[in-house]
Amino acid sequence: MTIGGAAPKAAPAKTEAKTTVRIKIPREEAELVGKKCTAVWSADGRKYQATILRNVGLGKVEVQFDGYPDKAAIMIKDLLAVKK
Repeated sequence: MTIGGAAPKAAPAKTEAKTTVRIKIPREEAELVGKKCTAVWSADGRKYQATILRNVGLGKVEVQFDGYPDKAAIMIKDLLAVKK
């Protein structure tokens, strides 16, 4: 209970500092972006032509399946073919 006024305000919540982690991507992996490949879509297990959009790190790339709106993160070692 307070006398002569409103209750004291609570202390502001502490926020943690955000840390940016930079991962060094091997040159060979960085050069995959924009290349065509064949990849397996996990939803049906079938092979589809795809385009590599970006390297997401830890040996994975994000692909966009050609002619479809679907994207997936796939291990580079699991790509069936990469066209140069």
